Amino acid sequence: MFTTSRYLMLLGSFGKYMHGPALGELKGSLEKIHGGDSEVPCEVFLYENGRTAEYEFLKAVNIPKGSNVVVLGYTCNAVINPILWLDLEPRYIDIDEKTFSFDMTDLNRKIDSDTRVIILQHTYGIPGPIDEVMKIAGSRNILVLEDCAHALGGTYGGSTSRQDIIGTKGDAAIISFGIEKILGSRVGGALIVNNRAVLPRVSEEYSRIRTVSIKDTFLWLINPVIWRMLRVFPLPDKIAKVLNSVRLLNLGMYPSERVGVKPRRYPRRLSNALAEVALEEMSDIEDNLSHRRRISQVYEIGLSKVSGIKVPSAHRNVAYVRFPIICESSVMRKRLSTALREKGHVAGNWYNPVVYPGSVNLVAMKYKQGECPNSEMIAQKILNLPTGKNISESSAKDIVNIITSNL
Repeated sequence: MFTTSRYLMLLGSFGKYMHGPALGELKGSLEKIHGGDSEVPCEVFLYENGRTAEYEFLKAVNIPKGSNVVVLGYTCNAVINPILWLDLEPRYIDIDEKTFSFDMTDLNRKIDSDTRVIILQHTYGIPGPIDEVMKIAGSRNILVLEDCAHALGGTYGGSTSRQDIIGTKGDAAIISFGIEKILGSRVGGALIVNNRAVLPRVSEEYSRIRTVSIKDTFLWLINPVIWRMLRVFPLPDKIAKVLNSVRLLNLGMYPSERVGVKPRRYPRRLSNALAEVALEEMSDIEDNLSHRRRISQVYEIGLSKVSGIKVPSAHRNVAYVRFPIICESSVMRKRLSTALREKGHVAGNWYNPVVYPGSVNLVAMKYKQGECPNSEMIAQKILNLPTGKNISESSAKDIVNIITSNL
């Protein structure tokens, strides 16, 4: 974990902001994980965030305006916005509650001759139906972009082989860094290109865009320091609003993104100093994933036979970024969430609503109520439990006990 003292040291190292080895080392590390030493290696491009990586891929493959891009109707607005920014149409697909990914019947029903790209989301780290999606895409000349924001380093089908790393079967994959993701730096994202045919166009687009500025690099580096201080010394709301207005409390999303409008700053490459933070997080990626698997097993063992909730127990060796449980009702979900919060545990509500977060304008996201009924139903009942490095096995057992005692 990148400590507060390390952030403070890097804040004062202005010479590292734009220049240094971290960018190349992070790129190489991600390429190695995703088969960069194979006969047909991938290539990694580093951006300010995952949505920029998606935007740059969609722009590079030159999709005609008005074409549709297939997405999950159970996602974040960061996935939808790049589609809107390029005047494309999101085509929402309902979910299968066993995988929280595509319901294949709905996918087959909704794709058509105007579909150019399928974005396969590996929700919570659970592998989506990649083989079925690739078969459909191959028969229709559709590109597949894997969304690995929750699944960095995970594998398909419970395999432990590097040949089965999630993100290696599609034409490309995107990764998102963030405090709630596998790679816990405050900001950053990557595009992994597996299809060599699209590589020249991606490279050309990459060469045209700017790097995150020195000023914004500074703001991103000081941001986690301020957030950590606020845990100890909470600020009055008025002061917090002032800090937010000057982006010292940046939440990672500009206001315009809530209504589908691209911020002027986008797209940008990752700066060297920000890559250094991500690189240090990468250094213990295997321990990170192993920890999440152990915590997830505590939840699975403790909750799999509990009446009133469903857990994703059919998946082997998954390093869940969050462990999802489906409650019997929205009332139960609220009761459990409140009980956990009172004991100092914060459970998430990814994805309620189906295009998250709740402050997002669903009309702007071009989502129509009733379009994905199963997604909407599950969104009202979903609760996801923390698996990160700050959660010990004893804390996970405590969470299990709180849930079981409040059903």
